[in-house]
Amino acid sequence: MNNVYRNLAALIAVIARVFPALLRDAAGIIGIGLISYGAWTIYRPAGLIVAGMLLLAGAVLAARAGRA
Repeated sequence: MNNVYRNLAALIAVIARVFPALLRDAAGIIGIGLISYGAWTIYRPAGLIVAGMLLLAGAVLAARAGRA
């Protein structure tokens, strides 16, 4: 039973370390979607252009940071 508690504590520690990164990434993806949708409601091709530019900027920043 003590082993179960240790495993549960280890799982909670891993989730606590990973959660801020997941939350940050989710906020970024939702932000890209909302900006693109806002441009889409004004002028449909603008929404696609904005989405493409935001994704391209994110890819460039990720490449410069060394993450893929």
